[in-house]
Amino acid sequence: MRFIIILLVCLLYGVLGAEELSLTVLQTTDIHSKVFKDGANQLRLAALIKQVRTEAGGTEKSMLIDCGDLFQGTIEGSVSQGLLSPSILKACSYDAWIFGNHDFDFGVPVLIDAVKAFGGDCFAANLVSSYPELKYKAWKIYEKNGIRIALIGMSPPYMEQWYAGDLLKGLKFRSITESLGEIMPEIMKAKPDIIILAVHHGMFAPERLDDNENMATLIKEFPQVNLILGGHTHIDEAGKRLGRSSLYVQAGKYAEKLACVDIVYDTTEKKIVSMESSLIPVPVDGVEDPDSERVAEPFRKATEQYSNKIFGVSENDFKSFKGSLNSSWNNLLALASMKAVDCQAALISAIRHPEIRQGGSITGQAVYEMMPFENRLCTIELTAQELRAVIREMMDFQKDGNCQVLYGLRIDLDKEGNCLSGPFYPDGSPLAEDTRIKVVMHNYAAAGAGGRFKIIAALKDQKETAFHDSGILVRKALECYISSNSPLAIPETEFMLLKKVK
Repeated sequence: MRFIIILLVCLLYGVLGAEELSLTVLQTTDIHSKVFKDGANQLRLAALIKQVRTEAGGTEKSMLIDCGDLFQGTIEGSVSQGLLSPSILKACSYDAWIFGNHDFDFGVPVLIDAVKAFGGDCFAANLVSSYPELKYKAWKIYEKNGIRIALIGMSPPYMEQWYAGDLLKGLKFRSITESLGEIMPEIMKAKPDIIILAVHHGMFAPERLDDNENMATLIKEFPQVNLILGGHTHIDEAGKRLGRSSLYVQAGKYAEKLACVDIVYDTTEKKIVSMESSLIPVPVDGVEDPDSERVAEPFRKATEQYSNKIFGVSENDFKSFKGSLNSSWNNLLALASMKAVDCQAALISAIRHPEIRQGGSITGQAVYEMMPFENRLCTIELTAQELRAVIREMMDFQKDGNCQVLYGLRIDLDKEGNCLSGPFYPDGSPLAEDTRIKVVMHNYAAAGAGGRFKIIAALKDQKETAFHDSGILVRKALECYISSNSPLAIPETEFMLLKKVK
């Protein structure tokens, strides 16, 4: 009888002592400095975040995490050199920022300043850095509403396929799986209730990248991870179940969505009772957060000043050339690049084609549109055979806008990109097969453009090609050339010709 009474007391104590605690995890990713654009933007996202977080019980009962690529994507992002969006993170009291690939676009010194501007915890468990000033963590235990949460942050492991040259000097990015394997025993010793992996990586990596990691495989190896917050691939994923009980969520891109994960945790059973997720759209005509607006105002003024700045005047209409990949925009970019590094040839193309009319001004906005990335000029010495092989491979990516355009040497191609003749100098004489010619291109293309250009990526590592990173920004070379040569008369010269084969 006494045993039964004791048992009933214990059961009653267990029922009464049991407590279900709630935690809301909010995630943003791939904002890409979309702050002043119409529609959904980071200012409206900030207002939504504060509303949802208040409804969830405030900062004590919620976590707010950004999974990277705050930098790059708008003119305000470039003018602010990446400082704008991290400053808004601070105004929203984010708990964590995970470094994405574009967060390194301006170089480590700028990233160090951005980390200081943010003031919160930064993460990159798979990053080995030789810069002591760059402050970041591999993982950290947070306590929210009585729940112990282990947050792990990872950057993309394949960074060298985006950046050639010296930009990543002193940095090494390791495998996500290997890095997680090294730190997981330490994390488990800390006895977290919930483990979150926040990573600038999608469910799967594109096949062109030398990366066999995907989140479904990772969960099989590390089932302790309860929640994965992804990024980089710009997809919307409201919630995908992985393994027995894990969840993958991704908030999309450009401040359009806020990911929300509501977790209920049982303190007696020491387990998650429920984990429900959703993506909340940012109202395209919603209010903008006043605190974030105040932080952003100096950057708005600087952006307007650069956008309206006149660098020069054009003597002719800018246009595309029929039967050729050359255009006024590509030719201007090539001439500016060749002048900046003293080259005879260029393999480079404008990203966008802003309208520029005869007698019209070429503004900072137009310059930015032609080269909206922080790409740097590099040189490489190629033979005729190597140049043909490089161009043939690049032509496979003509439709997705990554194909680079030749200037300074003429080459005739069929529609598939096969070389019919050339390369020739402008006077018609052929480039001797045993001669190397210095060609300028930007560091993203030289790195292989995210796994697209395997040939040039391999050639840059060969001693005889004398690859060199000038450190000069393509946009800066463009600004200088326009200013020095205005009024501009861009030659309608065609170097990369597409010919019909009978």
